[in-house]
Amino acid sequence: MRPNKEHGKRPAQPKSQAQDQRMEPLTQAGSFHCEESEDEGPMEGPSTLSSASESDGDTEETQPMQHAEFSSMSFEELMELQNKVGTKLFYKAVGGKKVPKADVKAKRPRLEKNQPTEMSSKKPVAFLRKVVQAKKQMRRDPRFDDLSGEYKPEVFEKTYKFLGDVKKREKEMVQKKLKKARDPELKEKLEQLAKRMDQQEAEVQKRQQQRERELEFKKQQRELAQQGKKPFYLKRSDVRKIELADKYQELKKRGKLEHFLSKKRKRNSHKDRRKLPNLQ
Repeated sequence: MRPNKEHGKRPAQPKSQAQDQRMEPLTQAGSFHCEESEDEGPMEGPSTLSSASESDGDTEETQPMQHAEFSSMSFEELMELQNKVGTKLFYKAVGGKKVPKADVKAKRPRLEKNQPTEMSSKKPVAFLRKVVQAKKQMRRDPRFDDLSGEYKPEVFEKTYKFLGDVKKREKEMVQKKLKKARDPELKEKLEQLAKRMDQQEAEVQKRQQQRERELEFKKQQRELAQQGKKPFYLKRSDVRKIELADKYQELKKRGKLEHFLSKKRKRNSHKDRRKLPNLQ
């Protein structure tokens, strides 16, 4: 059998009865001091305490007791009485008021805009709180900023011409390390680095040749305009044809034209083979 959980429990007391029990020490203290002061005259201690205990729950404040009843008690007796009945009930019986709460001080306005806000030392401060609101730092990209001026390839190359010499020295250093390298992993990394440098150098030369062609074409157009002829502008397809012709001439000078054309034929044949339908 399960034990009865309710066995041994005290029955719940009504709220008014519990309050009367807590008020008994106050009434006893009031009657005790009334008997001592009979020669001086009647006091209203017990009546006020009984009225405070019998007051309805709707009214928050009770009738204040006479201050003379507690003036003759020592501080130790008052503390014992407060511990018995509780702080809230003790203050109600003595002054008819609630327990005094700490006054919340109003925030004082800051004299200056950038002055830090005054905070209470009793409250914990957040770890990442900004004490002084600093102005947000604006970042700018010189590539897209008008302050850097308009991009001109001729001016850019002339200004940073020294970088070509630096890259040339770096390339020579990499080639020397590549010759002395014995570790296969290090050798592979150096080969990739040297290859990337060659590609970058070839790309720079290609852009430079293209710019030279454009300048030459503009020069021809100005000469035709001076002669009274109408200028014309090349299409992109015509520009590609001129670039391809210049490329063939350069490969022919170096003796690599046949090798380039054979590789191009193989690529085209592979493309044509992919486009053919699968007959199997």
